[in-house]
Amino acid sequence: MKLFAPAVLGLSLVATSAFTAGCDCGGGKARPLDEGPSYLVITVGGLQGFADKTGNVVIKPVFERALKFSEGLAPVMIMDKWGYVDTKGWLAIKPAYDHALPFTEGLAVAATGNLFGFIDKKGEFAVPPVFEMAFQFSEGLAAAMQGGKWGYVNRSGRFAIEPQFDDHFLGFFEGLAAVKMGEWWGFIDKKGKVVIPGQYDLAFHFSEGLAPVVTGEDCGYIDKTGRLAIPQQYDYTLHFKEGLAPVAVEDTWGYIDKTGALQIKYLFDDAQPFMDGLAAVRKGEKWGYIDKTGKMVIAPSYDAAGEFHDGVAAVVVGDRLGYIDKVGRFVWEPTN
Repeated sequence: MKLFAPAVLGLSLVATSAFTAGCDCGGGKARPLDEGPSYLVITVGGLQGFADKTGNVVIKPVFERALKFSEGLAPVMIMDKWGYVDTKGWLAIKPAYDHALPFTEGLAVAATGNLFGFIDKKGEFAVPPVFEMAFQFSEGLAAAMQGGKWGYVNRSGRFAIEPQFDDHFLGFFEGLAAVKMGEWWGFIDKKGKVVIPGQYDLAFHFSEGLAPVVTGEDCGYIDKTGRLAIPQQYDYTLHFKEGLAPVAVEDTWGYIDKTGALQIKYLFDDAQPFMDGLAAVRKGEKWGYIDKTGKMVIAPSYDAAGEFHDGVAAVVVGDRLGYIDKVGRFVWEPTN
């Protein structure tokens, strides 16, 4: 069986807290930096703050860590504790948490010590910290661990789906969630009913109606009925975005459409999904960007490269973080 180590979403530098991780059929390859469509997280002199997408500093870099804005607030670390600032830089929720994530659906994961709960925008625990681990809300439910098993809680903190699963992948997407039942992965609906039985070595969330699944050494895609929509003939697969998905055969990446037809030839050493019409790809040791014809529109010159959001993407040069526009101009020169 092919093993896949979790890759920290967003390389942990920009987009997520150190305790969040995910994986895909990417063989443990680092996912690109994934910055949201609001302010950009910047690093200057080892401290983090925020700039707008034109490169103007809007919140000075004074924080030990900063994560992306979501629903008007961003998690920031001050003296080893997490709090939240608003878009003007005012401290909206005082630093009091050992871990924190951006808000989704009005609540945010936060932890005191080793127990996780969910806070509201006043900084009060709407769901007390009683879980061994918890993930963000998605489609009205959030994955939470109790007694070493995963279940799903609602906004009141009650288990809508009792803890019974050995693992999960992020949460609900398009009405279904990938969960591990014993040795195998399958899918449940929001009532906890198993709708696609456990039969895969790995399974990942649905996107645009299809989900990557792994059996033994082979990756393919299923639809929501569990039918194998695209045969398991790839070494690695990532999820569909904008009608295309990156796939690899013998460690060379290209892009297929939802029929499985190859739309961009196997030319790349690594590849990521499309966003805003462009996709990050690696040639040799450097990352650049292609358009949907496969044309390299931003030359490979970065050590890491993220998805475009609102016309801006995060890139890394050496150990320095910067941001570029869709023609490759820096809107924020790389800094650390």
